[in-house]
Amino acid sequence: TGTMYPAFSPIVGALGAFLTGSGTNANVLFGPLQIASAQSLDPTNWENLGFWLAAVNSGAAGIGKMLSPQSIAISIGAVGPALKAYLDNHKEITPEEAHKLEHEVEANVIMNSAFKYFLIFIIMHGAIAFFGQNYIHLIDKVFF
Repeated sequence: TGTMYPAFSPIVGALGAFLTGSGTNANVLFGPLQIASAQSLDPTNWENLGFWLAAVNSGAAGIGKMLSPQSIAISIGAVGPALKAYLDNHKEITPEEAHKLEHEVEANVIMNSAFKYFLIFIIMHGAIAFFGQNYIHLIDKVFF
């Protein structure tokens, strides 16, 4: 991807969270890759870009966590029994409506529903990462 790498670096962070189910583990797994990429993109001033890409990786891990199978399994484990108790206490709900509600807490339905938000957020994060790399050096001057 060359100089366009910062636009694609959120995908790396999101992939790390998807694979590990953890933002922290995504940072441990792909943080060194982000730093190495910064070194190859800007050998003279790689520190600022390295911090920027590490932050992008961390933010993208939060985005990738919404599709993580571990997160979806935990949510189904929490919502499934609550939905069953709700349906048991509300006998006025028709079997067709109950089946529709039960279908909504299946893993594939949750992933399909979350995927459009994942795409929107990862594209926005990529744009912020790409355009923000040009201004990261200003943060150092303003705040420090």
